[in-house]
Amino acid sequence: MIIINFALAIALSLVITPAAIKLNILDKPNYRKIHDKPIPKGGGIGIFIPAVFLELSTFLFFNTFVMLDVFKLFTIMFVTFALMLAGIIDDKLELRPKAKLYIQIIVTILTLSSGIRFHTFDIKALDLLLTAAWIIGIVNAVNLIDGLDGLAAGVAVISCVGFSLIGFAYGDKTITVLSLIIIGGCLGFLKYNFRPAQIFMGDTGSVPLGYTLAIIGILCENAARGKASIIISIIMLGIPIFDTLLTFVRRAIKHKPLFQPDRSHFYNLMIDLKGIEHKKTVLIIYAIHAVLAALSCILAFSSDGWRAVSFFLIIATACLLSKRMGFIKTDSGYY
Repeated sequence: MIIINFALAIALSLVITPAAIKLNILDKPNYRKIHDKPIPKGGGIGIFIPAVFLELSTFLFFNTFVMLDVFKLFTIMFVTFALMLAGIIDDKLELRPKAKLYIQIIVTILTLSSGIRFHTFDIKALDLLLTAAWIIGIVNAVNLIDGLDGLAAGVAVISCVGFSLIGFAYGDKTITVLSLIIIGGCLGFLKYNFRPAQIFMGDTGSVPLGYTLAIIGILCENAARGKASIIISIIMLGIPIFDTLLTFVRRAIKHKPLFQPDRSHFYNLMIDLKGIEHKKTVLIIYAIHAVLAALSCILAFSSDGWRAVSFFLIIATACLLSKRMGFIKTDSGYY
């Protein structure tokens, strides 16, 4: 499954790159970007057309490998494909933030109506609200982390390696299959997306990627035992979540609109404030995320108490490091 999606992603990326240039679907440089020339985007097609194809093939020909019912599985495939199409339009026309949010709300409602949700609280309404916040939050977190060559795809691979191990250990074939499909697609895409990138995934890739990771996180919480099992998924997606929260905190302190693009992401700050080279920054983030993924795998087989303690220790460590590295300061001139 990894090999098939890997090969398809490589092949499609070769086709998509010249097509994106011809159609003028380009990410043009500005003060926020790290590239100094237009780069074709829309590379998410190379990840998610094969992904949806493999998900459908798995169900039709190897349905013993999935544990979700038909409606839930087809909802995931439909939403993934719909978000990819919406991403293509966004990459070409640059949709307004409100339009993007409306699309995310619609697909979230559709997902909830299929029965996919957390089971954290004893009150269903709270679980539905938590699930909605999770899906929209992770979709946007993964979209925001897609700011350096290879960063979002690499982080997704690391998370899905962890999710696949948990799925295998729990005997949950759906988690394992979905994770392996994403690993293959992202690895194939990384061949052309790692520094120096020849193509970006754009919203065509980052939005459906965020959705898929959110769904896998929900399935992981469902498969785990304990009221604190959501912590496993939070830590597994720790880097995108941390980046989003830190960015919002910096914007709030500076009294800037929360959704106004800038260079306040922590990966920007590693380059701008600490002078760390682009590729090295990505590799450092990979290493940190790998540690979080490994910890998440360990916590999948720990008690709720250990999960809660580990979660608060991670939060405290993140806050301390952010302060010591100057990431909380807003007088650095990067706004």
